[in-house]
Amino acid sequence: MDERVLLSVEDTDADFYVIQMALKQANVAIQVCRVHDGQEAVEFLERSGRFAGAPRPHMILLNLHMPRKDGFEVLEYLRRHESFRSIPAVMFTTQSDPKDRAHALSLGAKDFLVKHHDLNTLLDELALVCSDYLRGSHAKAASGNGSGGASSAEA
Repeated sequence: MDERVLLSVEDTDADFYVIQMALKQANVAIQVCRVHDGQEAVEFLERSGRFAGAPRPHMILLNLHMPRKDGFEVLEYLRRHESFRSIPAVMFTTQSDPKDRAHALSLGAKDFLVKHHDLNTLLDELALVCSDYLRGSHAKAASGNGSGGASSAEA
């Protein structure tokens, strides 16, 4: 089976590093593609410009507050385009406001993870969610035996 693809929409290098650590902990065979804001996420999904050869992601890990387009705008874009509705999008944000969570879930986010200060708990939560959507019960197809690691490509 082809390697699973995670699109990380994250503008902060430290948070992207945490994502990479969590994926390594989850031991999911995965290609990680990173874009830095919501506008780049849309271009990646549309395979336009420098993203012409971009793979279709199996999951999107989406920050809320970013330059150009925020996470809500990306969720709205996914919902408006039928070809992208099946891609699970999980919010990964510093915002813990219940209104932000409710709004994200109403726009189609599958989960809403808050970046908090307990690194071990954060890694566990992120690893569980990524594992679940990329090889678990939410994935359309199994990704094999899960014996791979994470490879990363910055877009």
